[in-house]
Amino acid sequence: MDPMDEFQFKPLTEGLGFHKRTEQNPEPKALKAAPAQFKLDPAASNDISSPLPRKTTRTEKIQPLNNPQSSVDDILKTLHQKRKVDFTENAPARQSLREKTPDVYVQSYWDFSASLLDMMLVIAANLACLIVLLLVTQVDLFSNILNPDANYMIYFSLAALFMGISWIYSVAHRVFLGFTPGEWVFDQRLGTPEQMHKGHYALKSMARSTLILVTGLITLPLLSAFMKRDLVGQWLGVTLVRKH
Repeated sequence: MDPMDEFQFKPLTEGLGFHKRTEQNPEPKALKAAPAQFKLDPAASNDISSPLPRKTTRTEKIQPLNNPQSSVDDILKTLHQKRKVDFTENAPARQSLREKTPDVYVQSYWDFSASLLDMMLVIAANLACLIVLLLVTQVDLFSNILNPDANYMIYFSLAALFMGISWIYSVAHRVFLGFTPGEWVFDQRLGTPEQMHKGHYALKSMARSTLILVTGLITLPLLSAFMKRDLVGQWLGVTLVRKH
């Protein structure tokens, strides 16, 4: 016989699962019996068939809709009556709100801020024209300014260029728009829109720009600001106005 047949492995602890578990709390046999079958008594069932009446918490009861077609007809009739409401009483009020209130203009005079903005734009236009002129003629501007000719024509040419661009700038904007960009920013214009559509408006605008340039560009504007009235405009009949 093989001595290994008599050898048996025995677990040291019960946690390995080799020992048979014993029931610690066996249930009594009386509890393992089949459950009893209950039978209802017909007399007792009659007592619990009808529930007791309960109080409703709502004070109003919802009535069922007996005739849906009549309710729809009532709603359509109400909408049709609302569409026939006459709003003629409120028509003048609506018309007054739609009408644009006319602009009111008051007489004004020379504004330094508006002239400063216009001057910046005029200087920019002069520089652009001067750059184009130098590129075309290939002339050294600085050498001509430092070493002018006997008649000093270089200085007269630069002054004429500046005055010409200033005149075109003011006349073109006022004839076609009624104001320069600087005057537009500060709500100023030369004359009212009604005066702008008249035939002599362009001639008066040209005469105004010419007179201001001939008198030194700043003489008449400074006098107007000091006296707080547009002197050139009063002489020509077209004054500077401001939107009130």
